[in-house]
Amino acid sequence: MGSISMKKSGSKKINGVAARRKAGAELRQSEERYRSLVELSPDAISIHCEGKYVYINPAGASIFGASGPEDIIGKAVLDFVPPDYHEFVRGRMQQSYDRREPAPLRESKLVRLDGSCLDVEVVTAPIMYHEKPATQMILRDISARKRAEETRRRALEKAEEEKNKSDAIIAALSDGVSIQDRAFKVIYQNQLHRDLIGGDHVGEYCYKAYRKKDAVCEDCPLVLSFRDGKRHTEERTTTMGWGEVTVEIISSPLRDASGEIVAAVEVVRDITERRRVEKELRLFRTLIDQSNDFIFVADPETGRILDCNEIVSEKYGYTRREILAMKVIDFNVNIPDDRSWKQRVEDVIRRGALMVENVHQRKDGATFPVEVNIKPVVHEGRQYMLAVIRDISERRRMETERENLIKELWDLVATVSRSKQEWSDTFDNIQTRYTLLTLPLILLRRTRPFQNSQDGPFPKF
Repeated sequence: MGSISMKKSGSKKINGVAARRKAGAELRQSEERYRSLVELSPDAISIHCEGKYVYINPAGASIFGASGPEDIIGKAVLDFVPPDYHEFVRGRMQQSYDRREPAPLRESKLVRLDGSCLDVEVVTAPIMYHEKPATQMILRDISARKRAEETRRRALEKAEEEKNKSDAIIAALSDGVSIQDRAFKVIYQNQLHRDLIGGDHVGEYCYKAYRKKDAVCEDCPLVLSFRDGKRHTEERTTTMGWGEVTVEIISSPLRDASGEIVAAVEVVRDITERRRVEKELRLFRTLIDQSNDFIFVADPETGRILDCNEIVSEKYGYTRREILAMKVIDFNVNIPDDRSWKQRVEDVIRRGALMVENVHQRKDGATFPVEVNIKPVVHEGRQYMLAVIRDISERRRMETERENLIKELWDLVATVSRSKQEWSDTFDNIQTRYTLLTLPLILLRRTRPFQNSQDGPFPKF
């Protein structure tokens, strides 16, 4: 019995040793797996004891900008913390060392070896390291996330700023603006639109609110914009409480991020006054085009022709399109280059207006004299050169004829004067010869008496 008891006791001891060896092997395997997990972790895992790093994995060394763990181990934790965060880190270290409590996940900053700062998330937990109280710290680089968050924050601020600007712009527009969804329900109106249409109709169908119909208006620009995704315009004349009003309706589709049309903007613009002014301008333009003078509007900076009346094309031989692509120097013989044009403009501005005679050239190369009356005009804050030009070819022809006629008259007077002198000289010559012929007779008469009274004044021989 005793031998049996000893055998059983020995067997138990052997089994206990085997179990301990097995447990030790499993522990070593577990430690190896844990070490491998820590070493290969993408997060920075470190251990600090008594305020100094005693272990750090490769990812931790990388996050600090070190070439390896040996560059960090042995250095103080606070050496890698910005001064503004020292108090925060000390508090977490005390929580871990003294109270043996884990610290929750918090955001912090660390200083890399090159002096740059990095945004990190940090979580700590108390552990025993080589039989001493220590703290295990896990760091994660969140710089990219922070940059993304900052970009997002700025984008949201920008979007909010743009939205506020858009709201302010829409509110300040001199046009009525409304937005309708695909069901033709009004989802937005600015104040001017409410004033034009007559009240707030948000939530109502536009065809009922605006045109008192029970179905969508087929000729509505919104229908066309929803159908083809393009901008459409319509003009309507209606009678309001204060009289007849002409409005221009412009619709444009609104798309979401995927490009789908989700709504449409409708702009209602009162163009009653514009149509009246356009009618007056058409009358004025007709009168200008019927003028016999050539009327040009030119840019004072470049000399480019901005506008002209119809008779210019007829006289100069160019099409209107060709004229509007030309400069003054292209047809004014007296202003051959841009420098001459600048001098002319300065002269006009200094004097306030200028009238000169120039020579202009047609497309076929023929030239003709003109009288140019040019003056600066300002319209909507911009300066222009307005020139009224008159063809003086006929006047020049008449002046030439007059000069020729005057010359002919003077030639005739000279001829008459010469003829008169010639007659005077001839008469004097005759008189002289007569005197010479009669003088001896007169002398003879004075010296010899007449034979009788019937002899007459001349003696008989």
